[in-house]
Amino acid sequence: MRLPTEAEWEYACRAGTQTPFYNGSTDDSTVGALAWYGSCCGGNSGGQTHAVGGKAANGFGLHDMSGNVWEWVNDWYGTYPSSAQTNPTGPVSAPYRVVRGGSWSNVTYVVRSSYRGFDTPGGAVNSLGFRVARTP
Repeated sequence: MRLPTEAEWEYACRAGTQTPFYNGSTDDSTVGALAWYGSCCGGNSGGQTHAVGGKAANGFGLHDMSGNVWEWVNDWYGTYPSSAQTNPTGPVSAPYRVVRGGSWSNVTYVVRSSYRGFDTPGGAVNSLGFRVARTP
């Protein structure tokens, strides 16, 4: 098992959609059906993590890809080139690793499929977790 690449994580999160949210919506008001979010700003999380599966799954049957806890990915954080990319991997090393998905404490735009966060590799907070991938 391993951490997914950032591109793998986003592919799994989007589940074939091209919209900000994996339910096909561009409307931030639909986030409550998908994600535990917003202890900072009137969301539904109650300021804590929740058991996986309490919100709607995406098109691949995956739960909690948005909100609940940030998820570590294998890539180091850096800017991408402005040209189109296929399965970009980011820099070889950097001070920060990428985290994706947002958490129970974030506003709606942070739990969008495309949003990128970062943290130091030794970072440990109660809104940060991981999801494993496997190479077939």
